[in-house]
Amino acid sequence: MKFCPQCGSSMEAGDRFCQNCGFKLNQPAAAAPPSPPDDDPDKTRIIPPRKPAESGSDVRSSGAGVAPPPRPEPERRSGTGSASAAGATAAAPSASRADPFAGAQARQAWLGWLLSRVRNILFKPKDEWTVIDAEAETVAGLYKRFIIPLQAAAAVAGWLGSMFILARIGFGTALFGGLASSIVGFVLALVLVFVVALVVNALAPTFGGQKNQISALKVVAYSYTPSFIGGLLMIFPFLAPLMILFALYGLYLLYLGLPPLMKCPREKAPVYTLVIVVIAIVLSVAIAMITGGMAALVGIGGSGMASLDKSDTAGAVLGGLTGSKDAAEATKRLEAMTKKMEEANKKMEAAEKSGDSAAAAAAATEALGAALSGGRKVEPVDFRELKALLPENVGGMKRTEARGEKSGMGGLMVATAEASYGGDGERSVELKLVDMGGAGLGMMGLAAWAMVEVDRETESGRERTGKLGGRPFHEKYDEKARSGEFALVVGQRFLVEASGDGVDLQTLKNAVAAVDLAKLEAMKDVGVTK
Repeated sequence: MKFCPQCGSSMEAGDRFCQNCGFKLNQPAAAAPPSPPDDDPDKTRIIPPRKPAESGSDVRSSGAGVAPPPRPEPERRSGTGSASAAGATAAAPSASRADPFAGAQARQAWLGWLLSRVRNILFKPKDEWTVIDAEAETVAGLYKRFIIPLQAAAAVAGWLGSMFILARIGFGTALFGGLASSIVGFVLALVLVFVVALVVNALAPTFGGQKNQISALKVVAYSYTPSFIGGLLMIFPFLAPLMILFALYGLYLLYLGLPPLMKCPREKAPVYTLVIVVIAIVLSVAIAMITGGMAALVGIGGSGMASLDKSDTAGAVLGGLTGSKDAAEATKRLEAMTKKMEEANKKMEAAEKSGDSAAAAAAATEALGAALSGGRKVEPVDFRELKALLPENVGGMKRTEARGEKSGMGGLMVATAEASYGGDGERSVELKLVDMGGAGLGMMGLAAWAMVEVDRETESGRERTGKLGGRPFHEKYDEKARSGEFALVVGQRFLVEASGDGVDLQTLKNAVAAVDLAKLEAMKDVGVTK
């Protein structure tokens, strides 16, 4: 006879499972203590009888009146012996079986918190910033619970998207480079958040705020939420242009979060925001160059270099943000933009409270338009005027088709004119003119060309970014496929881009040069309402 160390029920000697609680024995369970020999009275165990015994009577353990040992309580006993060891053995499996459930509940609670925080900061930012300000937080906790999970998900999505493209075009050897680039980019993005937070904290007194490193990290981390979420879309690379919209909304979140978290006056928030955005863009471009170089060096076996053009970085960023290289003018335009966004946000909140979904959607579109317009109203050039600038011939190829259109939403109105050139079936060129005048902030990505200079070569081609006649340009060409593109930004407003197959890079450059660039630049103030 033996007893279950978990519930104390009696068990047969050969049982491996308790018939009462189902406990599995990992080692022999505690058996009833053996009866001591009669010739050793010192070790005789006296068991009190169930009924009051007569005076002077003793009952020996070897007699018929021996009671079974009490049911063991492993979690409470501390003595030695086989019963105690069995009790300890029983306690461990019981705890281990509970751990997975406790861990699952913790993960579920964290996921619920994460989804709630993302939803609230995106759709109810003013209220959520107040909640965030009151929360006790640590650097490690914020990274572990929020920054790392979202950035990791975005990095994986971006790598999967690039892997799909590389596999499709046959650059199998570049897959490792894409992975290395994603890993490096992930780590540097985590560093970027912390560095920008240091800048936010250091500048707080300058703008009437209070220094608090945890609050600075909060405002930066949660302002990056739209970019984190937008990064998930990079699993579909063709959606990359939408990242500009997520970045712009992050700028608005930063503007709303600085006063409550850094305690700066609301009227100083626009300039505070502008300075932080400029620094963040410069750092982001530097990271992009590092990760791009990593992909080239590791994945394709290329070589090259990239550097920041520090002499004109601030002007390029300000120009891309608001359509003006003058810092004072850029500040005024940013203030106008944030005021319009605040007005639109109030309309959106009122519409949500009233349950008017149509009005809420209209207010959201108005807010987006205010962000994209950079605080100014710009009517794009008539696409017919752009179409008239397209040349009849390019590199001996006649123009086979010309088309144009004006489209957009809210404050984002874009005019486009395009032409196709070909004729011999082997060579073709596409020439495009785009007026982004209705979206001053939409030029932010293009303005990045003025902040960096890239000169990179791979086994199959090369890529170069810099300035040509004071205008930012970008060229990329594949020698093996004889295809590439050449793009030029004119007047911080117009994009002239040529792409082709079966032609050399010089043909693409000649196609861009065939456009009357001087006349195009003269249109940079057309339709601008200050």
